[in-house]
Amino acid sequence: MSSTIPKTIALNPGYRGFVVIVVHSDYKQRVFLDVRDAQSSQITSATFEGQGAKAYAKNKFDNRLHWSFGPFDYKATVAVKITHMEAGDRLVDSKMYGPLEVDKQPEPDYPIKFCQSMVFSEDATDNDRDDCIVSVLQYLQ
Repeated sequence: MSSTIPKTIALNPGYRGFVVIVVHSDYKQRVFLDVRDAQSSQITSATFEGQGAKAYAKNKFDNRLHWSFGPFDYKATVAVKITHMEAGDRLVDSKMYGPLEVDKQPEPDYPIKFCQSMVFSEDATDNDRDDCIVSVLQYLQ
């Protein structure tokens, strides 16, 4: 089900990770990430922008293609808000789907535990849901 309300992803205590964003749209995509602790105090935030076919969005602060985090020694969440710019540089809320979450448990020959969460967006009417894909990968060693 789609919504323009920010999508929330849990950041697991003790995990490291990173966020990477891929866009596939003629419209410029803007993603706002808001990290908060269990008491809803803001820890940090970041804004990414990108445009084009299968292009990485860049962090507006340092032009990096990703944002690394952790490990946190407390429970935290990251809220994902995706918007796009239409004619006249007007920001419009995108329809968002997810998060789709996949856990990979440790195995004897590969003992790292992963958790990947993805939020997808739609900025027009083609319903391809790939205009902006936010991927949060967490891992525990």
